[in-house]
Amino acid sequence: MKGKKLVNNPFQVGYSPRIDSEVTRLKDVRTKRVFESATLLEGSETMINGLIEMAELLSVCVISGDEAKMERCAQLARSIHTEQKTLTDYLVASGMSGTMMKGVLRVPYRLDRVGDMLEDILQYCRIKASEEVPFSPQAQDELSRLFTRLVEILTGLRCGLETPEGDLLSEVIADVDLLMARVDAFRDAHWERLEAGICTAAASSMYRKILDAVKWAAEYARKVCQSIQETTAAH
Repeated sequence: MKGKKLVNNPFQVGYSPRIDSEVTRLKDVRTKRVFESATLLEGSETMINGLIEMAELLSVCVISGDEAKMERCAQLARSIHTEQKTLTDYLVASGMSGTMMKGVLRVPYRLDRVGDMLEDILQYCRIKASEEVPFSPQAQDELSRLFTRLVEILTGLRCGLETPEGDLLSEVIADVDLLMARVDAFRDAHWERLEAGICTAAASSMYRKILDAVKWAAEYARKVCQSIQETTAAH
């Protein structure tokens, strides 16, 4: 059954001279940090690994402004962009059928857009640290919970990419809906704090921008799930 899943997965397409047996090294991919891949599946998983690490680091950076962690985020963002270009260049030159290429091509592109949203948050973290903008304990707790949920979504997406014919991707989409509802609830609670004078205008503006970026990151993760589902169904 495991072999059948690999064969039926349209993302299990090699584009490297490395031997075919390496396409089964999915467990190793989960922990690798070098952006060097042998298949579309491995390349996409590598991008997701970078996104997961970014989200985990940003959960800390948005509170502490840790310079080393922010620099690590910047490195990961650059690597994710590079991986996306590598996958896209391969697909454009692959001669893959138009319908199939359209679906597969959207996956690295939309993963890269998740990276863009996290990169925006990184810039807000840097501004927050340099200008010493304070967040209330409530805002800090809310952001921590959102980043935890986003990491869970990206982790589920990685698993769903390996077995796209199952229910995992639908579960991830449902988790995105929950995150969206939570963002809206946190936004409402924030306005109440602002009206009560608990947070400053500068903190309010930055907090809302981070909420928007998290929401868009989750929305692009949803779109990745939908692209995988559509492509797998067509395959």
